[in-house]
Amino acid sequence: MGNIFGRETETSPPPRELPPILAATRQRLYYGSDLPYKDTFQNRGVPRIQHPRPCVFYPRGACLWGTTCQFSHEGAVNTFSTQNSRKPCRFFMRGHCRRGEACNFSHEEPSVQESTEAIKDDDCAESWVRELGGTWVKFGDGAAIMDVSLPSDFSAIQIRNLPTSASANSVRALLSDVGIPVSISDIRYTRPKDMPNGFATVKVKDPTFAKTACSRLQTCIEPPGLIVNSIHVPIPSGFQFGQVDNRQVRCSWHRPTRASSLYFSNKKFASRSFYKFIDGEYKINSMKATVQSPVAEHPGQQNGRWKIDLVGLSASITEDDIASAFPSFEKPCLITIGDLSYDMDIEMDSTLVKSMLYEKGELEKWNVSDSSTAKRIKAHATFMEECHAQVAASSLDGTELPFNHTGKLFVQLITSVKFKVSARVYDAVKKTIDSHKSNWNRQFIRYSALPERGFNRILKIEGQDRQLVAQAKRALEKIITGTVLTMDGKNIWYSNLKISKNAYKKLQKIERDLEVVIIHDIRASNFRAFGPEDRLAQAAEALQQLINELKAGDPAIKTAVSSVKRQQLDTDCPICFDEAEGPLETSCGHIYCSLCFFNMCQAEASTSSDFSISCMGNSGTCGKIIQISELQTLILSETFENILEASFASFIRSRPAEFRYCPTPDCDQVYRVSSSGKLPSTFTCARCFTPTCTACHDSHLGISCAKHKGDSSEDIEELIKAKEDLGAKDCPKCTTALQKAEGCNHMTCLACGTHICWVCMATFTEGSDCYRHMGQFHGSFV
Repeated sequence: MGNIFGRETETSPPPRELPPILAATRQRLYYGSDLPYKDTFQNRGVPRIQHPRPCVFYPRGACLWGTTCQFSHEGAVNTFSTQNSRKPCRFFMRGHCRRGEACNFSHEEPSVQESTEAIKDDDCAESWVRELGGTWVKFGDGAAIMDVSLPSDFSAIQIRNLPTSASANSVRALLSDVGIPVSISDIRYTRPKDMPNGFATVKVKDPTFAKTACSRLQTCIEPPGLIVNSIHVPIPSGFQFGQVDNRQVRCSWHRPTRASSLYFSNKKFASRSFYKFIDGEYKINSMKATVQSPVAEHPGQQNGRWKIDLVGLSASITEDDIASAFPSFEKPCLITIGDLSYDMDIEMDSTLVKSMLYEKGELEKWNVSDSSTAKRIKAHATFMEECHAQVAASSLDGTELPFNHTGKLFVQLITSVKFKVSARVYDAVKKTIDSHKSNWNRQFIRYSALPERGFNRILKIEGQDRQLVAQAKRALEKIITGTVLTMDGKNIWYSNLKISKNAYKKLQKIERDLEVVIIHDIRASNFRAFGPEDRLAQAAEALQQLINELKAGDPAIKTAVSSVKRQQLDTDCPICFDEAEGPLETSCGHIYCSLCFFNMCQAEASTSSDFSISCMGNSGTCGKIIQISELQTLILSETFENILEASFASFIRSRPAEFRYCPTPDCDQVYRVSSSGKLPSTFTCARCFTPTCTACHDSHLGISCAKHKGDSSEDIEELIKAKEDLGAKDCPKCTTALQKAEGCNHMTCLACGTHICWVCMATFTEGSDCYRHMGQFHGSFV
């Protein structure tokens, strides 16, 4: 232990050396010369342990403490850092790596070879997804379409009150137990720090998923207290078209009011006061009052008192409030106040209004706002289906209130649009957006910017007039999508800018000087600028000058140019059979005129077969499908996007039974046609807001397709409603209609032999598995 009493120390034998495993587990006494407390043993011969045990995380590159770590980093090789130190840091290249010297990646200027490899890596990571016609289109080699997805193809739920031990895997297992298989990538589990339980958002490419999952999970007894709700599909990141919601209605009804009779000594005083109320000179509690024409107190009287009635007054009005509106020489000789128009019970009244809406369709949300100073009670409802909201607004607006026979319910359909933009872009375009707000207010369009979440802002516009909302949406859309920077009619583009640190620093200086934001859009191979319109031309000139400087000093470009000059292009173009002009060489070794190659790609859209660009070399016998990454490098970016649009148009045109365009002239939005035998949905165009039935392709809100056509013999809506009234359900496997007459909830389909849980419609191959499921998740068999 050492000599702590100041006596002469004795010679002690050397310490016994411990095995390495035990030595590594021994805790150190001190970890350096700087202690967090006063060293009371200083200069007393107490030995310090100078070499603490090694950090087990540092060799794996996972130590978060850096130089402040209390364990030793000496002698340990950081294999993770060593492997990645040769790789350039992509954040440092852009001039904003927050880790600084602690970053495991290289902060040195990359070489030309590393830059080229980085470009290739980014190209491989390209998903080749484009936003066209309100859809997400995934392209493959030959510019062929691999998949088309619409917002209506997805549905989502939110599961709340999950246990503390929950995870994405447990949510997946929970859905699997009720017969709903989902991928782990469809689940997003979150547990906020200030909440005891977590919640999960599940988005699946199946429009019926939300309804099925809600009905099945709400019957589960494990885990207890589970809350499941259908939600609007979250806005995907990276796409510009807004999230349109036409499922909301705004309800309002008048609060209880009182009427007051004001008596005057003669007709002259009564008429004078009447006109002053009409002109707004007389006000009750600073608010204009509704007044009725003067009448005699007793019909047929020659002389006597006259009265005027004030209606719609506040329930808390008093005689003094009314008398204070008059000067002393014109006060009425008598003021009487009537009873309330009805007895208000806000909870009961709102429940009755909610039940009126429920008769039109199931609600997702219901919120009531009651302000004692407002003349009306307001409520906001969100339906599960858009068509139900439209029917509620058209049939319930102006109807009599069940608790006030003299009052009316007002219901207006609300159209809202949400946009997700980055915080940088929002700050750049905020002034431009603010310049439109006064015009939107005059049109009763409400605009709001929700608080920043992460690096994004949610912008929302809503209103009652669909056409005005559509105009506001187009204006906001134009602002937040930015302007493609061009020079001499061509898009400005330079791919190497994304891996050059110095280039990004210069680009940031351009942004600061001109107060704009320039986005390097790798997908579309262009630069988009956001900010004041009068500075975009200056931004384009400054960006082009920067690119010219970079190209002049880029050795990769110089090498490419010199190699082209050395190349002997003695091969004729396989399209025009002349010497290639502006030659392009494909990976299979065939050379085209640049114009001929573009025309060949465009001509593919006119063929009867599926769009797929292949090489026409060797007199048309080559036939190699050109990779989409190669297409992008061979032609200009704007030309490449035109080819993708032509491929999409060809795809939609050749599949009229699956996709249709919005019937509004010059509208390019696409919707999916409803399958036969299923309840058709209403497509509301995200651009012009025109409602269209996805089955008969006409607009007929509130009635079925058969009734719209005047034929009820093939009314699929009536058939589905009849099955619901009879309690019949379709077999999840073969869709055979089933009806339970009696017995337990274990059903067997006679058509396909599937064992079914009647509560949640989960399917099983064995009856014993069905009984085990019902006991575990539903608590009983009946």
